[in-house]
This record gives sequence, C-alpha cells and structure tokens, in this order.
Amino acid sequence: MDNRIAFNDACLQQAANRAAPKLAGFTTILNEISDDIKRLEAWLGDQGICIPISLKVEKEAFLRWDKSDERWRLFYHIYWDNDEYEPPHSELRPLIEMPADIRLQMRKFLPQFVERVASRLPGSPAEPLNFVIANADDYVLTN
Repeated sequence: MDNRIAFNDACLQQAANRAAPKLAGFTTILNEISDDIKRLEAWLGDQGICIPISLKVEKEAFLRWDKSDERWRLFYHIYWDNDEYEPPHSELRPLIEMPADIRLQMRKFLPQFVERVASRLPGSPAEPLNFVIANADDYVLTN
C-alpha cells in the first residue's frame, strides 16, 4: 500500500512525510493485537480454564476471563459512577470487540493477565482451589 500523499502546503507535506511510516504501520499493529487476543482466548479455552479470573488494570477497569453464551471469553469490564444519587454502572464486553484505543491500552496488560491465570490455578491435582462465593452466580478466587 502506498502511504504517500501530496499536499499543497509545504509544512503539511513535511509533517505528512515524517508521519507516514508510523501511520502506515498502525493497521498492522491493530491486526496483531486482535490476533493475540483471539489466540489468547483460544489457548485458555483449549487449556480448559473454566473459572472466572479478573485482573484490575485501571482504577475502575478489569480484564476478566468469564463465560458468555456457553463460551469462555476475555472481557473488558469497566465500572463508573455518574453521581452519588444513581447506582454505579458497568459494561462487560469481549476485549476483541472493544474500540481500538481500548485494545491498544489493554495490550500491555495481557502478559500480566496470563500470569494471573497461572497464579490462580492449583499446582497439582491434589491442591485445592479456594473459592469465596460473592453471590450465587459469581465465584471469586482467594489467592
């Protein structure tokens, strides 16, 4: 793909020439991040990881491995308060379906998430998992 463009304004042309290599690689970066998210979901699923696991990545945001419609997925989960008179809101969506800026921000947390998953699993079949039941539908690991 040709990433050159011609502008009439000389300053704009110089800026475009300097920016062109970075702009040209942006789609590749997004595709690589999306591919890594898809591969991570498939890998965790293939390993039989079927317990909810969360990693806090920002003040009110988490990466979460959880089940949705009979399939385990990697989610982006965010909470926010509009004001003190309304209950808190949350959004839970598969990470792969989040806007590009969120996927770019979450990329740096994927290695930590893999480490979190490993830290939550028993080291041997005889080692028990320790769960705390937060409510009837949500199990939280206590490690």
